[in-house]
Amino acid sequence: MRFDPDDVSGLLPEWQSESQITLAPAESLLWARFAAWLRPGLYDRRLASGATVHAETPLAFHAERLTSVRERESVARSLRRCIDDAHDASPFRSVRPEINAGEVVAAETIIDDITLRLHSQRPVTARGMAELRLLLGDGGGPLYRYGRGDLRERLTAAFGSL
Repeated sequence: MRFDPDDVSGLLPEWQSESQITLAPAESLLWARFAAWLRPGLYDRRLASGATVHAETPLAFHAERLTSVRERESVARSLRRCIDDAHDASPFRSVRPEINAGEVVAAETIIDDITLRLHSQRPVTARGMAELRLLLGDGGGPLYRYGRGDLRERLTAAFGSL
């Protein structure tokens, strides 16, 4: 049996699903924050696909976290690290997954534009941040060696969504 981090059904009794939980207002906010923290990949995918965000839901708390300065700086650092790794010709390998250096170098200008935007004072959307996080976390995607897809296209789409 494979562990699915997006499935919290094991945390609830058999007779109760996530949608059937009835809690007091303070408890429901705590539950929503906990669910957002527990299942970030699920909420990233929902936001990236354009899901509507309703107040005081796990998706809303996740969206709030994604647009925070802390998360923006974290994503910007990760993108800059990809550029640094692409230009590093050291024979010693990092424990990080190997990036697709050719694709990253070819997309360096759009990555620079994205990092500048993330460090700026202008607000960003949760959808754009979710798209960037999904790109960074997709080991089979165009950012990483042996991955598939068009890195420049996905970065341009995420930048447009920001």
